[in-house]
Amino acid sequence: PPSRVAGLVVANGHRITDMSGEAFVVRLFRSGNRRGFVRAVTDRPGELTRGFHSIERAMKALMVRSLNLWPRFHLGVRANLDLHAPEVVELRQPLTPAVRRIQDAIVEVMDACMQELRRSRHVDTSELTLEAGLFKSFDRILQRQLDPVWHMVTRKLKQIVYDLRTLRNLGTYLLRYDAVTFLRHLETLRQAEGRECLWLFTDAAHVIFEQAKRRVYVLRKNGDGSEHA
Repeated sequence: PPSRVAGLVVANGHRITDMSGEAFVVRLFRSGNRRGFVRAVTDRPGELTRGFHSIERAMKALMVRSLNLWPRFHLGVRANLDLHAPEVVELRQPLTPAVRRIQDAIVEVMDACMQELRRSRHVDTSELTLEAGLFKSFDRILQRQLDPVWHMVTRKLKQIVYDLRTLRNLGTYLLRYDAVTFLRHLETLRQAEGRECLWLFTDAAHVIFEQAKRRVYVLRKNGDGSEHA
């Protein structure tokens, strides 16, 4: 029961909204415990400044009254961490040849999309690097540059922006999903956006689909010479 819980510590406090699961848990906790503590932490306080009254809405959802901002270089925090230095063990799983080929093909298509973006007069090319395109913040960079002139941007350029987002997500899903789920996601993309996506008609896209199928299906020959999957 909530009355036996001492308190709650919520991670990623900048993501809390009235409809989030964490806010629902806090409401359940407060319905049976008015004395316990609620603490929310985040390493991205800048996100709380976006939108309309983001800080107030997050604090209301968490049912807290105070907000503390601590600099990353706070000496008290550093001294405490130095006393209990963690032991970090890094384990790295090598990629299979098929996954490596898919990853290389995704990067190749993203590079081609970047080259198309560089030809546009609406985009600052100094920020258009392949390395930047691999991170989610790249979407915000493009959005900031194109929002004022979005009504003047060609349909092809808009599609390239969408394609870059799709390709970056593919790179993430490649390492997160199993082979069957990733292939199903590719097939869904082809059916839903096949006529619109420009990258689906490239040679690298053929490599992505071919290697994704080889991760799932293997052709074997029977004794009579016939083949089956």
